[in-house]
Amino acid sequence: AEVAIVVAPAWRRKGVGATLLLALEAPALAHGISRFSALYLPSNTGVERLLQSIGYTGRTAADGIATLIKPLGEG
Repeated sequence: AEVAIVVAPAWRRKGVGATLLLALEAPALAHGISRFSALYLPSNTGVERLLQSIGYTGRTAADGIATLIKPLGEG
């Protein structure tokens, strides 16, 4: 499944994004989803750092879009 969140500027860098993304994992697993993919602009290093800090890996980039993947239910 592709994940997407938006965090208001005043709440960025306070853990809200990580909390939201992590909260989606258990319901996704319960519905048979085994991995998340996140698409973002390669210049958005803040999003990239956030995703990597919560286990997203395998960065690829094509057509101006970067992607990171997180297998769910591991560890």
